[in-house]
Amino acid sequence: MMADNYNRVIKYIVTMKCNSVLHIGASSGDKEEILVHPVTFTPFVQATTIAGMMRGCTKEVYGEKIEKKIFEGSKGSNIKISDGTFKDKKVKMEIRPHVKIDRTTGSTSKGQKFDMEYIGRDSKFVYCCYLFLNESNEIMESQIENIFAVLKQGETKIGGKKSTGAGSVGLDKLEKIDFDLKTAEGRSRWFDEEELESGDNITSKLATDNKTIYAYRIRLKAKTEGPMLVKSIYAEGFGENDHAEVNIRDSKDEYIVPGSSIKGSIRSQMEKISEYLHKESLIDEAFGKGGEKNDEGRKGNLYFFDTIVGDSKKNEDNPIRHRIHIDKFTGGVINQGLFSERNINGDLELIIEISKYNSYEAILGLLLMALRDLSIHTMSLGSGYSVGKGFLDVDNIIIKNAEGKQAEVSFVDNKIADSDDIIANALKALKEVAS
Repeated sequence: MMADNYNRVIKYIVTMKCNSVLHIGASSGDKEEILVHPVTFTPFVQATTIAGMMRGCTKEVYGEKIEKKIFEGSKGSNIKISDGTFKDKKVKMEIRPHVKIDRTTGSTSKGQKFDMEYIGRDSKFVYCCYLFLNESNEIMESQIENIFAVLKQGETKIGGKKSTGAGSVGLDKLEKIDFDLKTAEGRSRWFDEEELESGDNITSKLATDNKTIYAYRIRLKAKTEGPMLVKSIYAEGFGENDHAEVNIRDSKDEYIVPGSSIKGSIRSQMEKISEYLHKESLIDEAFGKGGEKNDEGRKGNLYFFDTIVGDSKKNEDNPIRHRIHIDKFTGGVINQGLFSERNINGDLELIIEISKYNSYEAILGLLLMALRDLSIHTMSLGSGYSVGKGFLDVDNIIIKNAEGKQAEVSFVDNKIADSDDIIANALKALKEVAS
């Protein structure tokens, strides 16, 4: 229900940019499909999804009381939000392979190999946000604009597969139209509101001193030691009877290690370490847990992002490597066991975020141990571990907290800079977690 007794309306025209791929799932059909409009048959973002994003930011900044006052109110909501429509007529799409791992056996669950559809990185969608005001609640104007300032930082996530790098969005442009309904001109403009396609651009006026919404952001800078391959769902043809397995690309034709692959590798190593330390409870806190019969489940607080590997043009020129499958019983080549691969290499940067809930300091400690193992070649990314693929030469690991303080582990200089005890406190918190 809409709040009554308003004499002023502010319309915000909001342009959001997808900083990563985006998956807004359909309510019918396969869960891997993107939500499309029933009339135009084009992707869109539901108003409920956008409202959830804005409510979450409001609660983070102002607390639950203000969030409910703006979005619910005693006499109805003071805010109205439209669906988000994409600016490009032909939205770039991606299809990526996924598997669900059985945590008991460590293998792919039966029937859980599937392909997921995404909207490509850098796509933009536009929605409208209406704020209904009177003299008693005009403070909401500054509160909402502070929320847009948070969105401008580009740290907000919406949709599905957020923990594997999808759904990272940021405010790209904010336009404002003010309707003063106490005047005839204001009422006339409000009557013709739908014909007003633009407003005053106030993007640059938004505050930029808001604190980040994550507890820690970790950046690992490295380069591939040798070849790397995270297989795509298709093969490229190089001859009439010759096809090669290729690395997955995003919609901008960049060769990537998807966040889902990074998450799977890091989780596997964190599970091994937690089992050795008898800290298994941290895994569910870090990665979440699905609901069961007598358990509502829980949300994890680790977020992994896609990583671009090397220069795409240089990787396209990498040679095709031919390999064979050997029958381990006969020692001979399996029939039709010849296959080809095009590997990638180059510089890369892993980005991981930890949210401000659960045992986030202890989780940081456990994560740093897994990243140390990645740095000393105890683990790898992608396929081909047994033939030396996917290992990284790590330059450094930088940990930055919400207050802007940071620590660094340098593998080039073999030094640790931790003047604010970020790493020390994380390892201490890990040690103190109950076994």
